[in-house]
Amino acid sequence: MVTLDDDPAMRELITDDLADSDLRVTAVATGKALEAILAEHAIDVILLDLRLAEEDGMQTARRLRETSEIPIIAAVPLAALPRGSGQTVLVVDDEPALVALNEELVAELRYEPVGFTASSDALAAFRAEPGRFDVVIPTS
Repeated sequence: MVTLDDDPAMRELITDDLADSDLRVTAVATGKALEAILAEHAIDVILLDLRLAEEDGMQTARRLRETSEIPIIAAVPLAALPRGSGQTVLVVDDEPALVALNEELVAELRYEPVGFTASSDALAAFRAEPGRFDVVIPTS
């Protein structure tokens, strides 16, 4: 995994948090550094800060989409996201660390996360109680 964030503290937090879950993470501060990593290494997923100070994160994402099929997880500051009031959010990813990270972020926004690492389990939960979930976040 590679994460692009221009905030050194966020790069360290993300790297440490995901490394604790045995994920190999490379953190970079610029789009050029990201391009260099992509040219030299096989990357499974990109965590991209959309609100970069020196460059347009959305433009970076569009450029990546034109040249790559690597999944992109778009990141924005929590303050920029709408706050919930207990709505239930279904989070699905086959990586336990990404489910945990998304559940934590969703909970900080005052939503009630329910995470699954198996899409079949998530689908079963959704079919059993479709009215329970207000939003579904498939992260991969």
